[in-house]
Amino acid sequence: MKVALLCIPSLAAAGNHSMHWIRAETNQGGAINRHDEARIEVSFVGTKMVVTDSGKLEEHNHVMTWANTWTGTYNIDADTMKAELTLKDRKCSKTNSYSHAAGKTQPCDPIDRAIKLHCIFYETNLETQPGKPPQIEMLWNCSTENKLGQTPLPWVFGGKPACIEAADGRR
Repeated sequence: MKVALLCIPSLAAAGNHSMHWIRAETNQGGAINRHDEARIEVSFVGTKMVVTDSGKLEEHNHVMTWANTWTGTYNIDADTMKAELTLKDRKCSKTNSYSHAAGKTQPCDPIDRAIKLHCIFYETNLETQPGKPPQIEMLWNCSTENKLGQTPLPWVFGGKPACIEAADGRR
């Protein structure tokens, strides 16, 4: 089963925003269990943007943790936002172990040191409880062609404070 959880705060209400992403998956026999968690935090000050992305990927024989800090500028034009960010700090560790042996440290996958984000402001319908009126949220959906390692894409934030939950995959 796969589960993803996105928590989305208001872009207009404050200068700090975050997205929390969770995914869990097991195969039918339970031999492979995965648990991924990442947090993207975005701060806006004038035309400056600071992004920190951190997370942990766990599989039965593999653990990876990372924390990246990006800084740069952004520009909003109607329903489009573009940002150019440069990697300022990266911490990453990756350990593999087999048959309950001691873990062996591996190098982390390389990531790009400069990234270009392209974001689109769009409206989405949120699921509501039966009998409740439909809710619509305005969200920024940001993506890049650059390599970010295990950091999940898209980055989604904006609208009023809300938590959006999505689930799919094997049951």
